[in-house]
Amino acid sequence: MKTSDWSSLVVGLMLTTAASGLVRAETVGEGRRALEATLRTAPVDPAGVTGSIAPAQAPIRSTLAPLTARPSTGLTDVDGAPRAPARPDVAATRPATETTAPAAPAASETPTPAPAPAAAAPVVTTPAAAAPVEAATVPTPAPAADASSLIDAAASALPVPEAIDLKAAPATTATTTPTPTPTPTTMPATAASTPAAAPVSSPLLVTPAPAAAAAPAPTATPAVAAPETAAAPAPVSTDAAVAASLEDQLVAEAMEKAGKVAVSRAGSADERAERSALATFYRDRGWRPFFVGAQDLTPEGRRLAKAIAASDRDGLDPADYALPQSRAGTPEARAEAEFAVGETALRLVRHLASGRFAPSRVSDLVTPHPPKPKPAEVLAEFADGRDLDATIAGYAPPHEGYRRLKAELARLRGEPETPVVRLPDGPLLKPGQKDERVALLRERLGVASIASDADPETYDPALAEAVKAFQRERGLAATGKIGRSTVSALNAEAQGNADRIADVIVNMERWRWLPRDLGELYVIVNVPDFHLDVMKAGKSTHHARVITGRPENQTPIFSETMEYVVVNPYWNVPYSIVKKEMMSKLQAGRLGGSYEVEVGNRTVDPSTVDWATVSPGNVSIRQRPGDGNALGNIKFMFPNQHSVYIHDTSSRSLFSRDYRALSHGCVRVHEPFSFADAVLSEEPETLDGSRLKKMLGRGEKTVMLKRHVPVHIVYFTEFVDDAGQVQTRRDIYGHDARMRRILGL
Repeated sequence: MKTSDWSSLVVGLMLTTAASGLVRAETVGEGRRALEATLRTAPVDPAGVTGSIAPAQAPIRSTLAPLTARPSTGLTDVDGAPRAPARPDVAATRPATETTAPAAPAASETPTPAPAPAAAAPVVTTPAAAAPVEAATVPTPAPAADASSLIDAAASALPVPEAIDLKAAPATTATTTPTPTPTPTTMPATAASTPAAAPVSSPLLVTPAPAAAAAPAPTATPAVAAPETAAAPAPVSTDAAVAASLEDQLVAEAMEKAGKVAVSRAGSADERAERSALATFYRDRGWRPFFVGAQDLTPEGRRLAKAIAASDRDGLDPADYALPQSRAGTPEARAEAEFAVGETALRLVRHLASGRFAPSRVSDLVTPHPPKPKPAEVLAEFADGRDLDATIAGYAPPHEGYRRLKAELARLRGEPETPVVRLPDGPLLKPGQKDERVALLRERLGVASIASDADPETYDPALAEAVKAFQRERGLAATGKIGRSTVSALNAEAQGNADRIADVIVNMERWRWLPRDLGELYVIVNVPDFHLDVMKAGKSTHHARVITGRPENQTPIFSETMEYVVVNPYWNVPYSIVKKEMMSKLQAGRLGGSYEVEVGNRTVDPSTVDWATVSPGNVSIRQRPGDGNALGNIKFMFPNQHSVYIHDTSSRSLFSRDYRALSHGCVRVHEPFSFADAVLSEEPETLDGSRLKKMLGRGEKTVMLKRHVPVHIVYFTEFVDDAGQVQTRRDIYGHDARMRRILGL
């Protein structure tokens, strides 16, 4: 048979097998292509083909993939003629249980090729198998016998389930034999025999022999055990990698569904933005979880848990960020837990950076704009490989005032809870006087009598010095006299550690409302402290007393930027003051001549108007510059929604008082031109208090600043000064009490 005929035979075999769906296309195709390539390249003798097929000594994946052994089957030539088994000597090696066709040479004999088609090849009969296979015997030229054996052996190694019949094409002379069923019987190897089937999992090694002569008898080969009885292919088991891949796919699908649900949920603007950022974050990761693993938290999730546990150091409550208990199980449960943990992480960062509630919940006049971290940027930082707990800690306020309060919080929590003595009200107590309250005062401040025989009820100098120190710490006049303000401050301290801790936490929360960058040069006004500071490079360059709004006319809390200064200002009376105070003065004819009055944009003489018929909304009043002007000689403008600013005053005697919540809401500053020297120190052109003073008395003059200065009006009732002393101020507007209720303290 020509080489092309062998190629056609192999192609026919491939097509027949593929059509029957017997083996995997990829593995069988590779084996057949390798076999065909070998046959094409082997030298062919017109007189015959010789060669051998033997089990490989080691798996050779580049030649043929491992094949599952199956029973031998009959083959049909590509022209439709049936072909008999090609090696008559194979029968000699069959076990005794097999029935062989007549005229098979002995195993010890050297096979002699039969003369040309003079005789038909013998038919081997084996015990019946599950499915019969028809085989035909046709005269085959002797030289082709070894080549046919080559094809038979190769084909017999291809895995064909025994439940499928493979029938030969009709032939003139045909003999039907059952398909042999492999048994565990050991078949002896002979010089001219080849195992009937390749061992299980051993690939075939095809070795072409020289065409001119028959192959010499090989040395004895080790006995090969015949495969066990063929059965239906066992189900392919899924290995760990495939199982993990399938699990990842299921989790990804569940994550995508959970993302859609999360984005559609209602909530605050911050919560919706965080859920949307989470969905985008997971989508970009191929919907792979970040915090929750197959069984428990990932390393990132454990770092988040660590950050949550440490959040109490920043005055937060770790219970507010409890992670879900169930974090494993089904892909849906894992996806739900992942989104819950992700939302918790972003909420923790937001609370740490911006506070736990909107400042306006305290009052309409509390309107700072806390810095809000962008959820997408936070998640990007989480994913960049740095320590997640350290990243979260970095969102706390960086200000020195915050760090000092944090240290004070830790100190208070480390102290035992002890009762504090309260001082009863009574008449003004001065040093040198005798009063039964003195003994309580000594106990309260921890001051003993000077001498053992001293009267414990006498207010002595040592106790007076302790009282003065207390008054300075509380922003009171350090006179040593004990009146209502000092008693109130002493008793406010008698609330014990729990209340003091709550006050510190409240003030830490207010630090979160401030911008992260306060400015290289900025002004900070602490309303309940009645002082302002001009800060430069973190140090106070000017400290001044201020007058702030009365409780009924509170100074608002906010941050803005000073843009200009006005010398010899007009005072444009706010509508609230017109309505509450000026209308009654107009009706009584008691409004002074320094005011200009307009009704419906028309300047009028107040004495000619029937004010009982005029609505306050149609009235505008402003006070001319000069002596007696409520704004004094200068005002410092930082445009804001409250129309509040810092200015001079004509009532300068009020600065001598300890309690200075006395204005209509604006901030009056003591010695305004000294304040101007400090706040204008960075102007590129020389501009200071001296230049501004030279403008006095020449009409209103506006001076625009080239260097704008941030102004922060704040409300700190607890702070630690540069000497490390804790300072406490009165809650003049009740903001502390409201914040404690909101925070549940």
